[in-house]
Amino acid sequence: MVYRNKQEVVYSIVKRTELSKMKLAKREYVRAYELISLLKDRAPEVHFSDLVNDPVSSLKGVCRFLDLQLEEKIF
Repeated sequence: MVYRNKQEVVYSIVKRTELSKMKLAKREYVRAYELISLLKDRAPEVHFSDLVNDPVSSLKGVCRFLDLQLEEKIF
């Protein structure tokens, strides 16, 4: 699972839509968070900021979980 700061998610949705659609953005976030909660015990936890700041370490963990070898060509 890739986790992103909830304020950043809502801001991103609002930025793409009209401000009057704030309720829609919140609803989308809540729905996505509920789905993530169902899967969180079955997937590795990856924070979006870690993925952006240190993609190699983040992807090493994901590849280890998937029993895959991290290859340079991924980047």
